[in-house]
Amino acid sequence: MILGCGRLNSPFDLVYSQFGLIIEVTVPMKTVLIFLSLLSIGCSQYLVPIDYSVEQNNYQTFIDTKDVSYSMECLNISGDFITFWLNIENHGQDTVFLSKLPLINYTSDGFFTTDDPIYPVKAMGTNDIEVFYQDKIKAAQGMAIVALVFGAALIVADVASDSRDSQKESWDASDQERLIRRKALTEVGLATTEVMSQAVRTSESNARQELLYLPSELFIKTRILPEESYSGKVVFRKGLLHSFNRVQLKADSKTLNFDFRKAKAKERAFLRDLEVGY
Repeated sequence: MILGCGRLNSPFDLVYSQFGLIIEVTVPMKTVLIFLSLLSIGCSQYLVPIDYSVEQNNYQTFIDTKDVSYSMECLNISGDFITFWLNIENHGQDTVFLSKLPLINYTSDGFFTTDDPIYPVKAMGTNDIEVFYQDKIKAAQGMAIVALVFGAALIVADVASDSRDSQKESWDASDQERLIRRKALTEVGLATTEVMSQAVRTSESNARQELLYLPSELFIKTRILPEESYSGKVVFRKGLLHSFNRVQLKADSKTLNFDFRKAKAKERAFLRDLEVGY
């Protein structure tokens, strides 16, 4: 049994071959790449304030101006996104004007020098989120078809081989060995196909849930009225996390810097235990 692929471009050719039966399925490369990202699982990562300590568990970073209080925390880091929670409380009598989308910068030394590269990334807007999850849903649907086709190919190949075996006039130990090996390969292939199908179904379900709720949870206001409090999610596409990460928000033409760092091993263990406790 052979499961192979052709060129790593678009379209992406998946080829199944067993006992003379060859089935080729063409899948858009974008679908394959998105699906691989759905299944990627990494170690838990956490961003915490620069002065974070396990003893205080001060997971929020605060900035206070004369009449306005800002707070931000990193909610989670998934395979796709880094999600922050931003809260603003305007205690004054003047409207606070915000930039449309915050930025996140990555650096390696805490922003103490200006020579190191800083890579600004804009937060995702409602349309960005919708497009992202619509693509995920389409990718999952495409891979579901691929799983179905390969499952059917395995069964057809096995039935065809059984038919050929039944026409043999003699049967020896080598034939029996080939039969056992073929049946084992078919069972493994079908089990793998089922695992893949389940992963696809779960991914599509999760994407639909996020598409339903996440756009309405984003921090989208650009004005905070007097005596108003407002909060929401600030979502960035996940890049390569550096030791220090700064989220920048422009408020009333001033740049506010919310600084975070990667959690250390002891801190990660503490935060994981908190998640399990919840």
